[in-house]
Amino acid sequence: MIKSMTGYGESEYNSPNLKINIQIKSLNHRFLDPVFNLPDKLLFLEEKLRNILSKYFSRGRLTIYIDLILPKAQKIVINKILARDYFNKIEDLTKELRLSAKPPMEIILNLPGVIEVLGMKKQFLNEKTTLKILEVFHAACKKLRLSQEKEGRGIFKYLNKNINLINKELVLVKRRIKLATVHKLKSIKIDEEKEAFLRDKDITEEINRIEMHLKNFRRVINKNVPAGKEMDFILQELQRETNTIGAKSFDSFISTQVVIMKTEIEKLREQVQNVE
Repeated sequence: MIKSMTGYGESEYNSPNLKINIQIKSLNHRFLDPVFNLPDKLLFLEEKLRNILSKYFSRGRLTIYIDLILPKAQKIVINKILARDYFNKIEDLTKELRLSAKPPMEIILNLPGVIEVLGMKKQFLNEKTTLKILEVFHAACKKLRLSQEKEGRGIFKYLNKNINLINKELVLVKRRIKLATVHKLKSIKIDEEKEAFLRDKDITEEINRIEMHLKNFRRVINKNVPAGKEMDFILQELQRETNTIGAKSFDSFISTQVVIMKTEIEKLREQVQNVE
Protein backbone atom coordinates (compact mmCIF):
# COMPACT_ATOMS: atom_id res chain seq x y z
CA MET A 1 0.00 0.00 0.00
CA ILE A 2 1.23 3.49 -0.84
CA LYS A 3 2.27 5.85 1.96
CA SER A 4 1.80 9.58 2.28
CA MET A 5 4.72 11.91 2.93
CA THR A 6 2.53 13.98 5.24
CA GLY A 7 2.18 12.95 8.86
CA TYR A 8 3.05 13.47 12.51
CA GLY A 9 4.70 11.29 15.12
CA GLU A 10 5.37 12.02 18.78
CA SER A 11 6.87 9.98 21.58
CA GLU A 12 8.02 10.79 25.08
CA TYR A 13 9.66 9.38 28.17
CA ASN A 14 9.15 10.64 31.69
CA SER A 15 10.95 9.74 34.89
CA PRO A 16 11.70 11.77 38.03
CA ASN A 17 15.10 12.82 36.69
CA LEU A 18 14.72 12.59 32.91
CA LYS A 19 12.08 13.89 30.51
CA ILE A 20 12.27 13.40 26.75
CA ASN A 21 9.77 14.61 24.16
CA ILE A 22 10.36 14.02 20.45
CA GLN A 23 8.08 15.27 17.67
CA ILE A 24 8.52 14.65 13.94
CA LYS A 25 6.45 16.45 11.32
CA SER A 26 6.67 15.45 7.67
CA LEU A 27 5.72 17.15 4.40
CA ASN A 28 6.23 16.22 0.77
CA HIS A 29 9.66 16.70 -0.78
CA ARG A 30 11.54 15.21 -3.72
CA PHE A 31 14.21 13.78 -1.44
CA LEU A 32 14.70 12.88 2.21
CA ASP A 33 15.35 16.24 3.83
CA PRO A 34 15.49 16.21 7.65
CA VAL A 35 15.56 19.50 9.53
CA PHE A 36 16.73 19.14 13.14
CA ASN A 37 15.83 21.34 16.07
CA LEU A 38 18.11 19.91 18.73
CA PRO A 39 19.48 21.18 22.03
CA ASP A 40 23.17 22.03 21.72
CA LYS A 41 24.13 19.06 23.86
CA LEU A 42 22.53 16.68 21.29
CA LEU A 43 24.16 18.03 18.14
CA PHE A 44 26.64 15.16 18.21
CA LEU A 45 23.69 12.76 17.66
CA GLU A 46 22.53 14.34 14.39
CA GLU A 47 24.32 11.92 12.06
CA LYS A 48 23.03 8.92 13.97
CA LEU A 49 19.50 10.32 13.87
CA ARG A 50 19.81 10.82 10.10
CA ASN A 51 20.75 7.17 9.70
CA ILE A 52 17.75 6.09 11.73
CA LEU A 53 15.42 8.24 9.62
CA SER A 54 16.74 6.69 6.40
CA LYS A 55 15.63 3.28 7.68
CA TYR A 56 12.03 4.44 8.03
CA PHE A 57 11.61 6.99 5.23
CA SER A 58 12.86 7.48 1.67
CA ARG A 59 11.39 10.91 0.85
CA GLY A 60 9.90 13.90 2.60
CA ARG A 61 10.90 17.00 4.53
CA LEU A 62 11.05 15.92 8.15
CA THR A 63 11.17 18.50 10.93
CA ILE A 64 12.45 17.02 14.18
CA TYR A 65 11.98 18.63 17.59
CA ILE A 66 13.65 17.19 20.67
CA ASP A 67 13.03 18.62 24.13
CA LEU A 68 14.60 17.09 27.19
CA ILE A 69 15.30 17.75 30.82
CA LEU A 70 18.43 15.88 31.82
CA PRO A 71 19.29 14.60 35.29
CA LYS A 72 21.56 16.99 37.16
CA ALA A 73 25.01 15.87 38.14
CA GLN A 74 25.24 15.35 41.87
CA LYS A 75 27.99 15.43 44.48
CA ILE A 76 28.20 14.07 48.00
CA VAL A 77 29.22 16.50 50.74
CA ILE A 78 30.21 15.41 54.27
CA ASN A 79 29.77 18.10 56.91
CA LYS A 80 32.94 17.32 58.85
CA ILE A 81 32.38 20.02 61.46
CA LEU A 82 28.91 18.70 62.25
CA ALA A 83 30.13 15.08 62.24
CA ARG A 84 32.93 15.95 64.65
CA ASP A 85 30.49 17.77 66.90
CA TYR A 86 28.16 14.75 66.91
CA PHE A 87 31.12 12.50 67.70
CA ASN A 88 32.31 14.65 70.60
CA LYS A 89 28.84 14.93 72.07
CA ILE A 90 28.27 11.18 71.88
CA GLU A 91 31.75 10.49 73.27
CA ASP A 92 31.06 12.81 76.21
CA LEU A 93 27.82 10.97 76.82
CA THR A 94 29.53 7.56 76.77
CA LYS A 95 32.06 8.80 79.33
CA GLU A 96 29.33 10.22 81.50
CA LEU A 97 27.51 6.90 81.37
CA ARG A 98 30.84 5.11 81.93
CA LEU A 99 30.56 3.19 78.66
CA SER A 100 33.71 1.85 77.08
CA ALA A 101 32.55 1.73 73.42
CA LYS A 102 33.20 4.62 71.08
CA PRO A 103 30.34 5.80 68.81
CA PRO A 104 30.29 3.73 65.54
CA MET A 105 31.07 5.73 62.42
CA GLU A 106 27.97 4.45 60.52
CA ILE A 107 25.77 5.98 63.22
CA ILE A 108 27.56 9.31 62.91
CA LEU A 109 27.20 9.32 59.10
CA ASN A 110 23.46 8.64 59.29
CA LEU A 111 22.75 11.51 61.64
CA PRO A 112 20.87 14.49 60.16
CA GLY A 113 22.95 16.90 58.12
CA VAL A 114 26.20 14.90 58.12
CA ILE A 115 25.87 13.68 54.51
CA GLU A 116 24.16 15.77 51.83
CA VAL A 117 23.63 15.01 48.13
CA LEU A 118 23.81 18.35 46.34
CA GLY A 119 22.53 19.02 42.83
CA MET A 120 24.90 20.84 40.54
CA LYS A 121 23.83 23.33 37.89
CA LYS A 122 25.64 21.42 35.18
CA GLN A 123 23.58 18.70 33.48
CA PHE A 124 25.18 15.56 32.15
CA LEU A 125 24.42 13.19 29.28
CA ASN A 126 25.61 9.66 29.94
CA GLU A 127 25.42 6.59 27.70
CA LYS A 128 22.24 5.31 29.34
CA THR A 129 20.48 8.62 28.71
CA THR A 130 21.71 8.69 25.10
CA LEU A 131 20.32 5.21 24.46
CA LYS A 132 16.99 6.25 25.94
CA ILE A 133 16.86 9.26 23.59
CA LEU A 134 17.48 6.98 20.59
CA GLU A 135 14.80 4.58 21.83
CA VAL A 136 12.25 7.40 22.05
CA PHE A 137 13.34 8.62 18.60
CA HIS A 138 12.65 5.17 17.09
CA ALA A 139 9.21 5.21 18.69
CA ALA A 140 8.44 8.65 17.20
CA CYS A 141 9.52 7.41 13.75
CA LYS A 142 7.20 4.41 14.03
CA LYS A 143 4.28 6.63 15.01
CA LEU A 144 4.99 8.94 12.07
CA ARG A 145 5.12 5.92 9.79
CA LEU A 146 1.70 4.77 11.06
CA SER A 147 0.34 8.27 10.48
CA GLN A 148 1.65 8.27 6.91
CA GLU A 149 0.23 4.80 6.25
CA LYS A 150 -3.20 5.92 7.47
CA GLU A 151 -3.19 8.94 5.17
CA GLY A 152 -1.82 6.73 2.40
CA ARG A 153 -4.91 4.53 2.61
CA GLY A 154 -7.07 7.59 2.02
CA ILE A 155 -4.96 8.67 -0.97
CA PHE A 156 -5.13 5.13 -2.37
CA LYS A 157 -8.94 5.19 -2.35
CA TYR A 158 -8.95 8.57 -4.06
CA LEU A 159 -6.47 7.54 -6.75
CA ASN A 160 -8.28 4.28 -7.43
CA LYS A 161 -11.61 6.10 -7.76
CA ASN A 162 -10.20 8.70 -10.17
CA ILE A 163 -8.44 6.10 -12.30
CA ASN A 164 -11.78 4.33 -12.72
CA LEU A 165 -13.38 7.63 -13.76
CA ILE A 166 -10.69 8.20 -16.39
CA ASN A 167 -11.16 4.68 -17.67
CA LYS A 168 -14.92 5.23 -18.01
CA GLU A 169 -14.33 8.40 -20.01
CA LEU A 170 -11.87 6.54 -22.22
CA VAL A 171 -14.47 3.82 -22.90
CA LEU A 172 -16.89 6.53 -24.01
CA VAL A 173 -14.23 7.99 -26.33
CA LYS A 174 -13.56 4.55 -27.87
CA ARG A 175 -17.26 4.06 -28.59
CA ARG A 176 -17.74 7.55 -29.93
CA ILE A 177 -14.68 7.62 -32.23
CA LYS A 178 -16.03 4.75 -34.32
CA LEU A 179 -19.38 6.43 -34.90
CA ALA A 180 -17.86 9.88 -35.38
CA THR A 181 -15.33 8.56 -37.92
CA VAL A 182 -18.01 6.80 -39.99
CA HIS A 183 -20.16 9.93 -39.94
CA LYS A 184 -17.25 12.17 -40.93
CA LEU A 185 -16.14 9.93 -43.80
CA LYS A 186 -19.61 10.18 -45.33
CA SER A 187 -19.08 13.90 -45.74
CA ILE A 188 -15.72 13.46 -47.52
CA LYS A 189 -16.02 12.61 -51.23
CA ILE A 190 -12.38 12.44 -52.32
CA ASP A 191 -10.47 9.25 -51.48
CA GLU A 192 -7.18 11.05 -50.89
CA GLU A 193 -8.86 13.33 -48.36
CA LYS A 194 -10.40 10.32 -46.63
CA GLU A 195 -6.98 8.71 -46.37
CA ALA A 196 -5.45 11.90 -44.99
CA PHE A 197 -8.28 12.24 -42.48
CA LEU A 198 -7.88 8.67 -41.26
CA ARG A 199 -4.11 9.11 -41.01
CA ASP A 200 -4.21 12.44 -39.17
CA LYS A 201 -7.17 11.83 -36.88
CA ASP A 202 -6.57 8.23 -35.89
CA ILE A 203 -6.27 7.96 -32.08
CA THR A 204 -6.05 4.20 -31.77
CA GLU A 205 -2.41 4.32 -30.66
CA GLU A 206 -3.11 6.98 -28.05
CA ILE A 207 -6.05 5.00 -26.65
CA ASN A 208 -3.92 1.86 -26.41
CA ARG A 209 -1.17 3.77 -24.60
CA ILE A 210 -3.63 5.30 -22.16
CA GLU A 211 -5.02 1.85 -21.39
CA MET A 212 -1.48 0.61 -20.78
CA HIS A 213 -0.68 3.57 -18.50
CA LEU A 214 -3.89 3.06 -16.50
CA LYS A 215 -3.00 -0.59 -16.02
CA ASN A 216 0.52 0.32 -14.89
CA PHE A 217 -0.81 2.96 -12.53
CA ARG A 218 -3.09 0.44 -10.83
CA ARG A 219 -0.13 -1.91 -10.46
CA VAL A 220 2.07 0.80 -8.97
CA ILE A 221 -0.43 2.03 -6.36
CA ASN A 222 -0.59 -1.50 -4.98
CA LYS A 223 3.17 -1.65 -4.46
CA ASN A 224 4.44 -1.82 -0.92
CA VAL A 225 7.50 0.29 -1.75
CA PRO A 226 7.94 4.04 -2.36
CA ALA A 227 6.45 4.71 -5.80
CA GLY A 228 5.49 8.38 -5.88
CA LYS A 229 8.04 9.31 -8.55
CA GLU A 230 6.98 6.42 -10.79
CA MET A 231 3.33 7.36 -10.39
CA ASP A 232 4.04 10.97 -11.33
CA PHE A 233 5.87 9.82 -14.47
CA ILE A 234 2.93 7.63 -15.52
CA LEU A 235 0.53 10.53 -15.03
CA GLN A 236 2.74 12.78 -17.16
CA GLU A 237 2.49 10.20 -19.95
CA LEU A 238 -1.26 9.94 -19.47
CA GLN A 239 -1.53 13.70 -19.76
CA ARG A 240 0.59 13.75 -22.90
CA GLU A 241 -1.51 11.09 -24.66
CA THR A 242 -4.75 12.78 -23.61
CA ASN A 243 -3.52 16.11 -24.97
CA THR A 244 -2.75 14.40 -28.27
CA ILE A 245 -6.29 13.02 -28.47
CA GLY A 246 -7.60 16.51 -27.76
CA ALA A 247 -5.46 17.96 -30.53
CA LYS A 248 -6.72 15.35 -33.02
CA SER A 249 -10.33 15.59 -31.97
CA PHE A 250 -12.87 16.56 -34.62
CA ASP A 251 -15.90 15.74 -32.50
CA SER A 252 -17.34 17.93 -29.72
CA PHE A 253 -18.33 14.96 -27.55
CA ILE A 254 -14.79 13.56 -27.63
CA SER A 255 -13.37 17.01 -26.89
CA THR A 256 -15.62 17.23 -23.83
CA GLN A 257 -14.48 13.81 -22.59
CA VAL A 258 -10.86 14.85 -23.08
CA VAL A 259 -11.39 17.91 -20.89
CA ILE A 260 -12.89 15.70 -18.17
CA MET A 261 -9.98 13.25 -18.42
CA LYS A 262 -7.40 16.03 -18.23
CA THR A 263 -9.12 17.45 -15.14
CA GLU A 264 -9.05 14.06 -13.40
CA ILE A 265 -5.40 13.50 -14.34
CA GLU A 266 -4.49 16.88 -12.89
CA LYS A 267 -6.28 15.96 -9.65
CA LEU A 268 -4.29 12.75 -9.55
CA ARG A 269 -1.01 14.60 -10.05
CA GLU A 270 -1.81 16.89 -7.13
CA GLN A 271 -2.44 13.90 -4.85
CA VAL A 272 0.62 12.02 -6.04
CA GLN A 273 2.85 14.89 -4.90
CA ASN A 274 2.18 13.67 -1.35
CA VAL A 275 2.97 10.01 -2.06
CA GLU A 276 6.33 8.71 -0.86
